[in-house]
Amino acid sequence: MGAIADRLREKASLLEAVRLDKNYPLLGASMHWDDTVMALCKLLMTADRDARDAFFLALGDRQRAALGRYAYRSPMLALWERSEQRLRTGLVAAAFSQPERFDHRDTMIGLALHHHSARELGLDPAAVFGEAAALAPAHTADLLRTFGRRNDVTLSVFGWEEVPTRDGPAFRPVKG
Repeated sequence: MGAIADRLREKASLLEAVRLDKNYPLLGASMHWDDTVMALCKLLMTADRDARDAFFLALGDRQRAALGRYAYRSPMLALWERSEQRLRTGLVAAAFSQPERFDHRDTMIGLALHHHSARELGLDPAAVFGEAAALAPAHTADLLRTFGRRNDVTLSVFGWEEVPTRDGPAFRPVKG
């Protein structure tokens, strides 16, 4: 499959070292891991379908969890950095973090953060989610495409609230 597939395998092995035992949001050392996963997602965005499919099939549960951690943090980081790329790579991470069988409802709760952040960055959520869907494994592509087109997505509807921090906005579940 070539050089990109080899680089994807190499970067996927780095996911094994991502710390998953800390609570969100993490600053400092976790930014290194955020940047590591972002670089992996950027590489996925340049890979062809065969390389992306092979990457997905080779992922283990811990690697999916590391991608999921980044997917969860990326909308917040995108707002802090005013970074479209951070948001886009977070959606790619979200797409690849899902096993072949997953509860779409749970996933939509997390995707609401990306939808909100896209709007806050002045982006069209349908376009951003559509770009991610074009790169996503088949089992997540339709969900991304459909969710991105929704007009009823708000933080509160999906159980979130935005809270100010010294670094910028963060998200937390609404207590209820």
